[in-house]
Amino acid sequence: MNIKQILLMTLLLLIGSIAFAQENQSTQPADSKAPEQKVEKKDDANKEKEKSDSSTAITQPVPTEQESKNQTQPATAQPSANEVAQQPAVTSEQKPRKEFFTGSTIGFGNSFGINPDNPLSTLSIKLLPKINLPWTDFLYISGRIDISKEVTNSDTTTYQYETQLSDARLELVFPELYKEKFTDISLSGTFRTTFPTSKASQYATLRWGNMIDLGVSRGFFGEKGKPETQKVFLGYDFRFYKNWHKYTTSETEESSGGYYKNYPLRVKAADYLNTGSTNLEYQIAHIFTGSVNITERLSFIGYFWVINGWAYELTSGGPRGTRDSIDFNVEVDYKVFDWMVVDFGLDTFQPQLLPNSTYTNNPFWRNTYDNYTTLYFDVSFTL
Repeated sequence: MNIKQILLMTLLLLIGSIAFAQENQSTQPADSKAPEQKVEKKDDANKEKEKSDSSTAITQPVPTEQESKNQTQPATAQPSANEVAQQPAVTSEQKPRKEFFTGSTIGFGNSFGINPDNPLSTLSIKLLPKINLPWTDFLYISGRIDISKEVTNSDTTTYQYETQLSDARLELVFPELYKEKFTDISLSGTFRTTFPTSKASQYATLRWGNMIDLGVSRGFFGEKGKPETQKVFLGYDFRFYKNWHKYTTSETEESSGGYYKNYPLRVKAADYLNTGSTNLEYQIAHIFTGSVNITERLSFIGYFWVINGWAYELTSGGPRGTRDSIDFNVEVDYKVFDWMVVDFGLDTFQPQLLPNSTYTNNPFWRNTYDNYTTLYFDVSFTL
C-alpha cells in the first residue's frame, strides 16, 4: 500500500466520523446538557423580565397562595408578559376598606369639682357614631350627643337629679385634605351642624348652628410620612361658628301672648320673659394642641382654647357686645386594649376677665365656687 492509498483511506475515515457525529447530535435526547443550558438561560431571562415588570408594583409582605404556587412552578408555567400586564398592580395607595361603623365610640365618664364649698359630681354617657364611606377615605361622617346627670345638688338644672341632653352634632370630617411631602405638614377640615337638643340651647332660642374647622398638624420623632411611628404631635385649629337664634336674648319660656293683669300699661308678658343675657351670633376659636406618645399604650394630650364671641347687632346701632373665654385641658390616656381606652384629666374653662374686669393671670387652675376647674375620669369603647 503506497502513501497515496494511505492518505485516501485516512480522508475517508475522517469524513465518515464527522458525518456520524452530526447524525448523533441531531438525534440526542431533549434532556441533554446543551438543551439544559438553553432552558437555564431562558429561565434567567424570564426572571429578569419578571423583575423588571414588578419594579413598578409593590408586592404584599406575605405572599398569597397563588404567588406561592407560581414560585414553585417551572419557568414554562409562568404567566406571559401580556397576562402580567392585565393583572392589577398592588400599590401603596390601595388600603383595606374599613367597616361601615368602625371607629364609633361609646364612653362613660364622671367629672367632679375641686371646691369643697360647692360639691360637683356629674355622670355622663357619650355617644360618638362614625360612618365610613365605602367609596373613599377622603372623608367620613361623625356625630355626638351626651347624656348627663349631676348626682350632687345642681346649680343649673330645674330639679334635682335631672337627666340632661347635650346638643346633637353632625359632622363631615376630612382627616387629610392635603399633605405637604417636604415639610410633612397635614391639613384637615371639619364642617359641623348643631341641633338644639339641650335645654341650655333651647333657653337661648337657638334654632341651629354651623361650624367650620381648618387644622394643621405635624408629627415629630419618627419616620417621615408615617404618623404611626411618630412620638410627638403639634397642631393648630381655627374654628368659625355661626348661630341662628329666634331672639337675640335668652328666654325663660315661650310666651302665651297674654297680658299681665292689673298692670296699668297692659304690656305683653313676652316683653318680660327675656333675661338680658345676649346670644352670640358669631364665634371664633384658636385651638393649640400637643400630644406625646410615651409608649404604644400611654399618651399625654393637652389643649388650649382662646374663644371670642360677638352678640347680635343692636337695632339701635353701636358696637356688638363681646364675650371671651379660655379653656385649658390636659389628660393622660391609657389604651387597655385596642378597643378600650381610659383617661384621666383636668379641665379649666373660664371667662377671660375676672369679676374686677382684669384678665386672669392663671389660665390653668381656678378654684372658685363656680367650679371653673374640674377633674374627670372616662372609659371609652371603640368598634
